[in-house]
Amino acid sequence: MREAEELFTRALGLDGKSAVAVFNRGAIRFSESRWAEAEPDLTRAIELGSGAMAHAYRGALRLALGRWRESAADLSK
Repeated sequence: MREAEELFTRALGLDGKSAVAVFNRGAIRFSESRWAEAEPDLTRAIELGSGAMAHAYRGALRLALGRWRESAADLSK
């Protein structure tokens, strides 16, 4: 997974507005329970228009952290 994360980071260096790259990097970090690193990526993916999957991942992340209201807001989108 580290290699994939590095590739997405390099892709973001080429195009910092790539919703696909930032979402996928966030998803990798999420899958490794690296919440503090995953949340900003998922938030940025949402800002770039990534949509429902980014909201679902961020909602699950916030649920894991016990942030119920924020989680519910994400999961309802």
